[in-house]
Amino acid sequence: MNSESVFIRSEPLARKYELSFDEKRCSFQIRTKKEYIDLYSNPNLQENIRERQDELNLGEWHFDSPDRFGYSDCFCKNESEGMLLLQAPLTLKNGTAIAATLGDLFPILEHIAEDKPATRLDDEQEMLIETGYSAKPQVYGGAMKADLSKNFTLWLYNQNDRLRNQVNPKVRRAIVGAFKILFEQKPKGAVGGLDDHGFLLYPPLAIYSCQFGIDSQSRVDFKQEQQMGYTTFCHNLDTWKQQLVLLAGFAVICEAFRNASIKKS
Repeated sequence: MNSESVFIRSEPLARKYELSFDEKRCSFQIRTKKEYIDLYSNPNLQENIRERQDELNLGEWHFDSPDRFGYSDCFCKNESEGMLLLQAPLTLKNGTAIAATLGDLFPILEHIAEDKPATRLDDEQEMLIETGYSAKPQVYGGAMKADLSKNFTLWLYNQNDRLRNQVNPKVRRAIVGAFKILFEQKPKGAVGGLDDHGFLLYPPLAIYSCQFGIDSQSRVDFKQEQQMGYTTFCHNLDTWKQQLVLLAGFAVICEAFRNASIKKS
């Protein structure tokens, strides 16, 4: 289905999906085209998922369900005008299913769903993310990375105190909310957010543990037009719990950029 390749860090890519996090409901949300989710009717893909399901002892993925999606039916499906909204309220019980489902979904949306260069009339994809999944803690067992578009990168690079004051409290609420659910602890440390031409996120564990964001060496001078968009890094993301906590904060940043783009247009 993916007829041509568009490198998101240098070329505008028409939007494939939106990743969001509802801070009030502590819910992950993905909005995408129904035709992309229909790719899961492929028998070979279904067989691969069943093998993974058995290997990792995940709950069954019911491919024929009209209103559920993912391992253990962790996402609800709501269709409207050819678009699907996938919603997964985060709980300690279904967190592992959410992490595994996202780990299988993001590659489909990036590599199998069609690439279309964005025109002036298209909404633009701000990032493409990859997330790993391991049922048990292991070195980088919850690793993730994202390639960011040039426009998203410029927005991060040109941020100011006003933008940080608007976005970072929402980032904190998302990270703290997810942390309380998955770790069953009170937050004790910094969570990070937009910071110095980029962003860095941490789980609030009171000690240095892990990070997701953009390190200082990657924050080049984007006044030069030939520079490409950022690519992110992670450090010591060893569990799916750490991953989902930081992914919640990143989703809030992505949504803030999309909202800013709507206002600008």
